Order: sequence, then C-alpha cells, then structure tokens
Amino acid sequence: MSLRETDCQMNDPYEHVRKNRARWDAIAKDYVAAGERAWKCSTPCWGIWGIPESRLHLIPDDLVGYNQRMRERVREIVDVM
Repeated sequence: MSLRETDCQMNDPYEHVRKNRARWDAIAKDYVAAGERAWKCSTPCWGIWGIPESRLHLIPDDLVGYNQRMRERVREIVDVM
C-alpha cells in the first residue's frame, strides 16, 4: 500500500463528525446567555459583536417586520416555558 492510499483511509469515516459534535456540545453553554440577550432585542443584530441590522441591512425590508413578529412569538413561547 502506498503512502497516498494510507493517508486517505480512515478507520471511522464519521469520527470527524463525532469530534465536531462533541466540541460544539461542550461550548454550547457559552452561547446561551448571548443568544437570550439577542432574542430580547427589539431589533435584529448580527454576530458576536451584536451589530444592528439597521447598520448592515442584511435582511430585505419586507422581512424585517416578519422577523420582529417571529421574535415576539419566540418570546411568548419562552415565557410560557
């Protein structure tokens, strides 16, 4: 078997998926507080820096109102939980 063939072989073809999932599961708790703060904002914001949508204009105008209605609905659901 050549070096090239052994480099391409994997014992577990899904090992990278399991490692990735384990890593994200381990750090997910660090994102909860930031996510909850973002969901409570009256206007959408982006990324870990919380850049407001009004500055970036990533959401088409016809979806901004929809997004705000969905955020309100999510708040209602969270409040019930």
